[in-house]
Amino acid sequence: MTAAKQDDGRHSGSAVSVVAVSCGILLAGRLSLETLMWMGCISISRKTALTLAALASLSYVICGPVLKKTPLTNRLGHLLVERVLNARQNWELDTLRSFCEVSIWLLVVWSTYVGTDGGCFGLVAALTLGTAAGAAL
Repeated sequence: MTAAKQDDGRHSGSAVSVVAVSCGILLAGRLSLETLMWMGCISISRKTALTLAALASLSYVICGPVLKKTPLTNRLGHLLVERVLNARQNWELDTLRSFCEVSIWLLVVWSTYVGTDGGCFGLVAALTLGTAAGAAL
């Protein structure tokens, strides 16, 4: 087999892994949202929930490099960056743990937003507590 064909095989395997991880994250989020709504814990539109999940993901990705800049938070920033960079490996090796982490992380984001009645304060609180919960898990 030529090197080019081996390269294509690795990339297609990587693409499949990325798709599988993405599906796992979406499934965890959807099940978490439906469970919270079924239990009557929150009342939130699916569009708002998806927007919050996207913003929380962005917050998580941005906070890592920012926290790495100061000596006090360097270790936490490094942890967040590693979790983002190694997401595929984490999901492949510890699927159930990763599923639970994403579920809890999004539960914190959504319940904080709803519990603070939304708005700018609710958004900032949800993203802050969600990122903190994601780091703590």
